[in-house]
Amino acid sequence: MSQYIVRRFLQMIPITFGILTLVFSLIHMIPGDPARQIAGPDAPEQDVQSVRKSLGLDQPLWSQYISYLGHVVRGDLGRSFQTNEPVSKQIRERYPATIQLAFGSMIVALLVAFPLGVISAIYRNRQRRAILRADRRLDAELLVRTAADHRVRDQSSMVSGLRTR
Repeated sequence: MSQYIVRRFLQMIPITFGILTLVFSLIHMIPGDPARQIAGPDAPEQDVQSVRKSLGLDQPLWSQYISYLGHVVRGDLGRSFQTNEPVSKQIRERYPATIQLAFGSMIVALLVAFPLGVISAIYRNRQRRAILRADRRLDAELLVRTAADHRVRDQSSMVSGLRTR
């Protein structure tokens, strides 16, 4: 059991690295200039350049990536572009509501899934037969309705044919 846990933790390393790489790539693929957004659309180019330098956006992409990984490993997720607060603080503030929502949804899922599982175990064979019977009834009903629709269309075309003569 302990080997399994150790193996799973070791598997988390490349997965986490892949997710971090994906997030970094997606952030850099978003159209627009974050320095321009922070400085404002009407800001002079000098202000935009100073914001770009303070964020490290003037460095090569590989250098930004190494810096990003280093900050994430230390737990520094950066500052929000919108509120200029630390992102880790914003996550801590919203985490209790996220946990409440997760537990609430798990309780609802258990309240629905548990009785349905018990009912399906009790009526295991009957349910399968009932589904097959309902399926056959539905098929028969569709055939009858289709045939009736064709008969009605045929009769209406015959009546309209008689009227035109």
